[in-house]
Amino acid sequence: MQIVVEKHVSLNIKRIVKIAIFAFSFSLFSLNSQAKEFVVLETIGCPVYPSKDIKIDEQFVTLSENNQIWQIAKDGAVTLNGKIIQLSESGTSSAKKYQQTLRNELPEFYATTQNLIDSNLGKLDAVIEKTLGEKSKLRNTIKELKPVIQEEFALILNKEEGGALRLSLSNLKEINSRIQELVAKHSKPIMQETLSEIATNQLFGKKENKVSLAEIQDELKATFAGENIKAKELLKQACTAFEEWGNLEADFINEKTLDVNQSII
Repeated sequence: MQIVVEKHVSLNIKRIVKIAIFAFSFSLFSLNSQAKEFVVLETIGCPVYPSKDIKIDEQFVTLSENNQIWQIAKDGAVTLNGKIIQLSESGTSSAKKYQQTLRNELPEFYATTQNLIDSNLGKLDAVIEKTLGEKSKLRNTIKELKPVIQEEFALILNKEEGGALRLSLSNLKEINSRIQELVAKHSKPIMQETLSEIATNQLFGKKENKVSLAEIQDELKATFAGENIKAKELLKQACTAFEEWGNLEADFINEKTLDVNQSII
């Protein structure tokens, strides 16, 4: 029986850690209704990713790839490594729309993710308090996860002190392996603490306050069902946005006519 309990709790805790750590990371989760376990439905991914690192500040949207740096001004003017690219009217229009689209959408993704992280951690804390009590040590464990989550999130999408927003393509593409590393590191102690508190509750808790594993699972299921929908919607929006960004970028990046005699440096 102990083995079965550990398996069920492990799946639950791993899923919760994944949701909390990577709400922005476009994770898709599903409930196995027959086993009543939380399981991973599929890995994170989109058909199209941004092709370059992105930085947004007050003056420019900056794209970086290897040793090449594009800067797109608000009026659609584009430079490559400080040299002005002579774009067609259509290319300038695409560049202007591209930078405005990123200015609108990337900060929205950032804010949405921050809200999802806070919401998931808050709901997880509420479940722990409701089922295991306000003095549960797990509540502190979850609180300690927040800076870890924020630090990991900042490696992908980070708001700098001056307000600039930066998206790292390499870290975004490594998200699945990073998830596994973090889950492996943090899920085991959470699982062990959960099992310990359930056992203590069963042995020494008041009759009216005793809680079973099944009750905790049901509470988790009810609480996080809505978060699944939010995560899927965020993934859908992100994948659609990535594709749109790529199409707009191609319209002006592929115009190679460069006047090497003009420079803004």
